[in-house]
Amino acid sequence: TSIPSRKSSNQIKTVMTFTFIGQGALSISSKVSKIGTHAYIGARSLITHDIPAYSVVAGSPAKIIRKMQ
Repeated sequence: TSIPSRKSSNQIKTVMTFTFIGQGALSISSKVSKIGTHAYIGARSLITHDIPAYSVVAGSPAKIIRKMQ
């Protein structure tokens, strides 16, 4: 199940369930269209690409730190 968001050229199109997003995280790229299931995004991360399922990302720009199983 996914949660659709507003259709804006600057916003993420789909955030899957069980996704945890830290305070202050933001996306500035129109390339970002999906954040996968069970993804963890660190606080104040700058998201510039799609986030795969079961991954932990953080930083500015956000990078994959770990893949969970």
